[in-house]
Amino acid sequence: MPYTPPEPTRDDSAAPHPDPEAQQEWQVRRAAQEILAKHLRKSPPGSRLHRSAAAPTDVLASYWPGVTVNLRSAVLLEVDFSECHFIEPEFEGARFTGQARFSGATFHGTAGFARARFDGYAAFDGAEFFGHLFSHDAAYEDIADFRGGAFHRQFYLAREEFAGQVWFTDSVFYADARFVNPAFPGSAPIFHAGIDLTNARVLNTSEAVMPPTGWTVEEGDTSRVIVSENGNSSLGAARNRRPPYPRQGQTPDPRWTS
Repeated sequence: MPYTPPEPTRDDSAAPHPDPEAQQEWQVRRAAQEILAKHLRKSPPGSRLHRSAAAPTDVLASYWPGVTVNLRSAVLLEVDFSECHFIEPEFEGARFTGQARFSGATFHGTAGFARARFDGYAAFDGAEFFGHLFSHDAAYEDIADFRGGAFHRQFYLAREEFAGQVWFTDSVFYADARFVNPAFPGSAPIFHAGIDLTNARVLNTSEAVMPPTGWTVEEGDTSRVIVSENGNSSLGAARNRRPPYPRQGQTPDPRWTS
């Protein structure tokens, strides 16, 4: 339902919230989000950070297999869908207020984020897309973090607007990757603060790779690597202090447990 989130208040303030009904609605929506996330996880949240890739995992009794999610035009508040499993999820036109975490999530079928708006940090690090990602006309007001992500189908951006930095560091593209398309200049995304593609790899050596301005492709025998044209990324790892979330089956970065 339509909803305008209340303005944040200081945590140490003893005064009641100026709009108690809006604050109560906030709490109800947060609770509903947590219930949904609980049923979309096969394992406890964060368990992937503290085990090796070979460690066995038991499926939680609370997990709902085969469930599709339709959250078109929803207002989502500080949502945490880390390590959730989505089937044909629909987030078209959704508004994500505060941080939106999809770290380590898996998407089967089409993942619809067209015209979505992310007001805060958008974390898709370690996410794996087995179907198409449709995010045309989406708006990202803060950092868009796709570090370590995996894209199994054709990847392309169309009319997205990124106000903050965009990170695709260490991402893997199994098909072709099109960050811009010179043949359709009107569909080009806008990167206001730059994009980092350091160590991004494209495994299909026969399809087109269209990197954004400032980046080029190095050809290899089994894959292609997207590299900075000047040999030095302008958005280096120093700004990416939190290691990317591990994908399913990956051993976590030692920094998560150190």
